[in-house]
Amino acid sequence: MRLLSRSLAAVLAALWTLSGPTVSAETETGTAPIAAAPSAAGTVMHTEIIVEGTAIPVRQTLTEQGETLIDARPLIEHLKGEISLDGTILGVRRYHDRANLSIDMADGKVRAGTAVLGKLPEWAPRETADTWISLNAIAILTGTHISQDEAGTVTLTLDDKLRPQFDLDLFVDGQRLPFIENEPRTIGAILLVPLVDIAEALGHEIRQDSELGTVTVVRVQDSARITLELSTGLILLNDVPQGLTAYMSYADPDTLLLPYSAVETLTGTHITLEPGSDRIDVRLDDRLSGAALPGAYVDDEAASTGFVPERLSYTLDDRGNLNAGLSARVRSLNTQTRLETRSGSLEPSWLGTEIQSLDGWRGSIGDATPDYREMSGV
Repeated sequence: MRLLSRSLAAVLAALWTLSGPTVSAETETGTAPIAAAPSAAGTVMHTEIIVEGTAIPVRQTLTEQGETLIDARPLIEHLKGEISLDGTILGVRRYHDRANLSIDMADGKVRAGTAVLGKLPEWAPRETADTWISLNAIAILTGTHISQDEAGTVTLTLDDKLRPQFDLDLFVDGQRLPFIENEPRTIGAILLVPLVDIAEALGHEIRQDSELGTVTVVRVQDSARITLELSTGLILLNDVPQGLTAYMSYADPDTLLLPYSAVETLTGTHITLEPGSDRIDVRLDDRLSGAALPGAYVDDEAASTGFVPERLSYTLDDRGNLNAGLSARVRSLNTQTRLETRSGSLEPSWLGTEIQSLDGWRGSIGDATPDYREMSGV
């Protein structure tokens, strides 16, 4: 089941808030008006709202109708949303699912794209758009949920459907890839996967042209040459345009972490992530998987190959710390050794070698496998 079906659910997740203000003393969650709200209309006061664990300073004011309004700009920008003001329209393009939400200040109608989702209750019309809106409206535009503790601190928590998912395992034709340079993740309902790791696991050839902003994959099964323009999403087969791939605005051109649909087209595969699972399955299209491949020859060749270092990488910082990694293969084994030191010493503070066999088994020697991120952030 593809993740695309979740995008509509992410946009509609906030619809329940349209029936009335979520910030009231009568709600089931016990949410009350923002603490220290101004007592006089037009007075501007300062407070803080917790957004995804970070305290964000905001300004708030009280209207003549007694409604508390908040300058939403710092909250939206903290969530990496893009704000636009056009006439009476306040628009927000959300970072997590690229949904375009807007409020028409003339009538209080909320839209997702061009579709009207509903109308904010007791809306006072305005002649021009601005970012001073109610907390309820902020939650709708940003895809967050409101909560408040006993001390009156208001917290905005991103909807689970919009929260990025990491720690995903990548399987190519049933084999797990243990060494991934750029880990797959989700942004909203869009799955991003590493083109380089998948293409190399399938034996494809990759060519990247930084000046033209393109990446080309030459498939080993049928020698097809597929090119992707990273800025536009245009797909070319043997230099003949075939159409546009979706969701390229989510791509990371530097690391070639691309939307799964683009990688499917480039590599001739089907990519799935079942809901609730952390396993990404990449499988060749049936028309390509049936191609005659010299599998036995490759196994025999690998079994007679000695030690072959493939890549050495290292980083140094101003404190003299060293992080180094060596990828190598020997006979039917693929290995990756990682070393970390501290304070200018060459004595390892963390050292381990991860091994995977072409027969399917894997293990590690030394410190625990880095897959569990014990040293992340150290």
